[in-house]
Amino acid sequence: MGSKCFLHRPENEITREELITIFVLYANRQPDVLVETNAEGWSNDYIDIAVSIGYVVGYPDGSLHLNDPMTRAHSTTMINRIFNCAFDKEAVSEQEFPYTDITEVHWAYMEIVEGAVTHNYIRVNGNEKLIRFDF
Repeated sequence: MGSKCFLHRPENEITREELITIFVLYANRQPDVLVETNAEGWSNDYIDIAVSIGYVVGYPDGSLHLNDPMTRAHSTTMINRIFNCAFDKEAVSEQEFPYTDITEVHWAYMEIVEGAVTHNYIRVNGNEKLIRFDF
């Protein structure tokens, strides 16, 4: 995303609002039913689409924190949702992973494993069924 004054600012952090907009434009999908989030600002149409499709769920209090910087956990979760990736939770719980800064209790642990660990799977009823991890 660039700015209105034609600056890209490559060293700046990206906000949740900006990355959500990029993901919605990339995925190029329209929801069957549009949920209006009452998001204010230039991105409100994109935010409504992202919430309607399920790319963004928000925080427990219903807020989206659009001006916050995007974390690796949040971006990994959204990418997994765009590509319809969902890890076989039973298989994951039986494995050991080489991460030293995240454990199974982190809210995005499964999402991070899904995005970071090479694995083979088949789809069963729309969900991934793990065949093999590749470490």
